Amino acid sequence: MTEKESLEKVAVQIEKELGLFFPDNRHEDLKRGLVNSSKTLYDDTDPQRIIEEIITNTTIPKKILDTLSATLTISETYFFRERPAISFIKEVLIPKLYEKKGKIKIWSAGCSSGEEPYTIAILLKEHLPEAICSRVSIIATDVNSRSIHKALEGVYSEWSFRETPDIIKGKYFTKTKGGWRLNEDIRKMVHFSFLNLVKDPFPDPINGTDNLDIILCRNVLMYFSYATIKRVADKFNNSLIDNGWLIVSQVELNDLYLSNFEKFSYDNGIFYKKSSDKNSPKIIKPKITLREKRDTPSYDKKEPPTKKIVKEELSFATLEKMYLNGEYEACIEGCKKCSEKKPTDHSYLHLMAKCYANSGDYNMAIECIDKVIASGVSSEDIYYLYGTVLKENNEPAKAEIALKKGIYLNPGHLFSHLMLGNIMNQEGKTEASVRYYNNVLDILSNMDDKATIPDSGGLTKARMKEMVEALIKEKRR
Repeated sequence: MTEKESLEKVAVQIEKELGLFFPDNRHEDLKRGLVNSSKTLYDDTDPQRIIEEIITNTTIPKKILDTLSATLTISETYFFRERPAISFIKEVLIPKLYEKKGKIKIWSAGCSSGEEPYTIAILLKEHLPEAICSRVSIIATDVNSRSIHKALEGVYSEWSFRETPDIIKGKYFTKTKGGWRLNEDIRKMVHFSFLNLVKDPFPDPINGTDNLDIILCRNVLMYFSYATIKRVADKFNNSLIDNGWLIVSQVELNDLYLSNFEKFSYDNGIFYKKSSDKNSPKIIKPKITLREKRDTPSYDKKEPPTKKIVKEELSFATLEKMYLNGEYEACIEGCKKCSEKKPTDHSYLHLMAKCYANSGDYNMAIECIDKVIASGVSSEDIYYLYGTVLKENNEPAKAEIALKKGIYLNPGHLFSHLMLGNIMNQEGKTEASVRYYNNVLDILSNMDDKATIPDSGGLTKARMKEMVEALIKEKRR
């Protein structure tokens, strides 16, 4: 049997048992995962033993299945991930939960090491009275038992906090050996268990996946075949109560496979609702805000009480590290001091703009970028950041201009073409969106098949190509 034939058999078995999809153009990704699994299990870089065990058994042995679920996916996650989703939960869904009578059920499907369900628990604790929190059941499931074990331990490294406000970190986590331990009262709010979305039953009252108010399944569907996505999405629909919500990652949006849901836009994000009311508005502007229900938590205020004071000039590398750790306010203060002493070095303004953008202060981000551009600095990166911020600030026309300027400077800037395609898509300009998506495919064609796309959250070239081709196919239907 040739290597190609062996990989094809392994791919079929893995899709059958884990749902992970490895067509021919992703066989290198599959082989790399098998090699890593072999290293883990047998301390051997030759994957032949694992391949034989997979194709000679009717089902994949559990120890191999557990290892494959880790090596064939990217488990990278962090607290308070994807600002549009956090805003939607905090500003739309939590006020609805405030008014609900009876039990509230939330499911984090594909919870990885627990950052997502614990983020939900923290948000509920911050915004709802204890009487309502006591009626909430948060279940969190994953196919990787190692990830569940880590989630149950509740200890996280600094990298998991890169989008977490410092005041929240100080309030709910305690410094310990090996990282930061989540407080027990939050850990008790989440119930973890093993669940395979492809093989295990749901909705099911036994595992708690029935009559759900909210399902979160982010950065999971991207690994499945389109047939599996459709099947899992339909089961999610059956698991929700009427008017329940499904939240997927913004890179996994596809109306073809989520056709049983209504699509809604909020804060530049797309979210899905189980509803029979076809006349309901598609852009959500909540009538009840959290400020009307409860005092705003201190981390929402412009100047939180726990503020890191920067007393001396820091190196740019240190400031970048602060940015990556989510210490935006301290990073901004440090950049201001450095910029005053080095007014011609615009890297500090650029970094400040990124801090403001990640903090949701888009006007200040735009002000910083305007200063950089006015000084004569011109690069595809600054224009891509400009376009991103303008889009988030609901200025798509200006975002389009900025992104096109970046493409003029670097015609091969992949994410500028992708974002322009998404903007054209949202504006209903089908031909233009397809043109930009095709540009993305052209750029990808010059990349190594094994490459991981930088700044993509771990997407490989093959997977991004597949996703963009699906977007083009959808537009041409």
